[in-house]
Amino acid sequence: MLPLRDYTRVEIFLPLNEATLPKIHNIITELRDKFGGITSSRATYPTTFVGRYVEKKESKTTVYEDSIVWLMIDVDTEQIPDIENYFLKFKSVKEMELQENEIWVTCHSISRFIQVS
Repeated sequence: MLPLRDYTRVEIFLPLNEATLPKIHNIITELRDKFGGITSSRATYPTTFVGRYVEKKESKTTVYEDSIVWLMIDVDTEQIPDIENYFLKFKSVKEMELQENEIWVTCHSISRFIQVS
C-alpha cells in the first residue's frame, strides 16, 4: 500500500464578470507562484459555475446569482503550517480588490497517496 501524506485542500470561489476577469488571471498566477500549482475543472481555463445565495430576512427573500470561478489548491501541511492565516488575509484583500461583499474560501484536510522512490 502506498503511504499517505496530509494536505490542506483550499477551495476558492471567485465572481466572474467583465470587471473581475483580468484580476482573476492575476490571482491564479499569484497562487500558482506561491504554491507551485493550482487546479480547476479544466486545464486551460477555470470552468464557470453559477452560485446562488438566498437571503431571508423577515418576510423578504432575496436571491443573488453570480457566475463564479472555482479554484482548488492542495497545500502540503508540513511545508506551510500557517495556511489558515494566509488565506484569511488573502480573502480579505481579494474581497477589496474585486469589490465584493464576500468571496468564499474553504479549507479541509485530505490525505493523498504518495509514490515513494
